[in-house]
Amino acid sequence: MSDDLQPLEPSEGIDMFLEHRQPSIRESSMQNARHRLSVFLEWCDETGVDNLNDLTGRDLSLFVSWRQGDVAPITLQKQLSSVRMALRWWADIEAVTDGLAEKLHAPELPDGAESREVFLEADRAKQALRYLDRHHYASRDHALLALIWRTGMRRGAVRGLDVGDLDEDDQAIRVEHRPETDTPLKNGDSGTRWVYLGPRWFQILDDFVNNPDRKDAADEHGRRPLFTTCNGTRPTGHSIYKWVIRAHTRVRTRSAPTIERALNVRLWTAARVHRNVRRRDRRTRSAAVRSRIT
Repeated sequence: MSDDLQPLEPSEGIDMFLEHRQPSIRESSMQNARHRLSVFLEWCDETGVDNLNDLTGRDLSLFVSWRQGDVAPITLQKQLSSVRMALRWWADIEAVTDGLAEKLHAPELPDGAESREVFLEADRAKQALRYLDRHHYASRDHALLALIWRTGMRRGAVRGLDVGDLDEDDQAIRVEHRPETDTPLKNGDSGTRWVYLGPRWFQILDDFVNNPDRKDAADEHGRRPLFTTCNGTRPTGHSIYKWVIRAHTRVRTRSAPTIERALNVRLWTAARVHRNVRRRDRRTRSAAVRSRIT
């Protein structure tokens, strides 16, 4: 660590960077940046990075490896772009060493990677959450998407959650490394932590737990998984991945007929107005002719 650097905690550094960026970007871009940097903050928490001054090129390489297995290549590129931008700004305020941002290398995209983009960006996630809020409140898809959107939590952490991990008093959820009962965290005991949800998001999860349609069951270790399959078993990380994508796909599928109906209404209304205008014009011309005759 250079003697010229000024100590700065990751959470404070991210808040300062976002505050700096806010006046110059759209709200949707702001939401994207906040979500992407929340993933970097999760990594800092899991690995014990509590001062941005300590970051090195090797640390950034480990961050890329940590994130790479959980997202599509194009998504990783976008997330690293946001982190790289933050690193450059942190260098300007003497929180990280100059040139550190250039040591954050993104893996090359394989052919056709853009067509495999499946994780939700801010606009898509918000659209899906609005739909689920209205039509499938406190369903499994709703609770899962809300949790991932609010926290940026990895699939491995999500599948290991139990009903008892929810804390109503603190409106938070506990993520715990439990290898003895088949739900380890990637970073072991250092990944165990409390994650604050806040009133709105905690309420969705609490209502999901009490939803009569939820499959409540205990696993082979006597634990009650928060999310379960239709057979009452703890899901795999791949199952969680598919549920998130399905929630998005269902929103797109259900939205199409709605858009078509709205378009038909607009076309019908426009045609009716056009017919009324033509009738009014004919009546006006007829009245003018009669007045000239008389």
